[in-house]
Amino acid sequence: MLQTKRRQLVEIRKRLRRQVRQRHSHKFDEMDSELLSLLTRQIADLEESIEKAISSCLNLSRRAEILRSIPGIGPVPTANLIGDLPGMGHCSDKQIAALVASNHNPVRHIFAERLKEKGKPHKVVLIVVARKLLIIANTLIAKDTVWEPS
Repeated sequence: MLQTKRRQLVEIRKRLRRQVRQRHSHKFDEMDSELLSLLTRQIADLEESIEKAISSCLNLSRRAEILRSIPGIGPVPTANLIGDLPGMGHCSDKQIAALVASNHNPVRHIFAERLKEKGKPHKVVLIVVARKLLIIANTLIAKDTVWEPS
């Protein structure tokens, strides 16, 4: 529930920022600035609550430690994975769906480059790389071990 509210506020903030950039009148600048500040504070409060919820449970805390050990997975994706995929670590590779991909993990980046060289479309590359990332995360949680680059 906390992640859902955070996502909603982040989306509202994105839309407001877009509106501010596209607007030619400065009539509402002060109001929009105050609203952006409020949204940013509320998002930070939710992130703190999410972190407290994760750290207060030994099982969730361990999952977070494992996920954060993987290059490219930070606090927000960790919270999203823990909240959205509570069965992670108990799923087969085929049950894991692609959610997020990042170029921060050099192993995945090399893998993505190979796919691009083979002529795979960009969206296909993102999905395949994201799926691979989730399979790695699922396997690490199932084995209760942190990421070890090899």
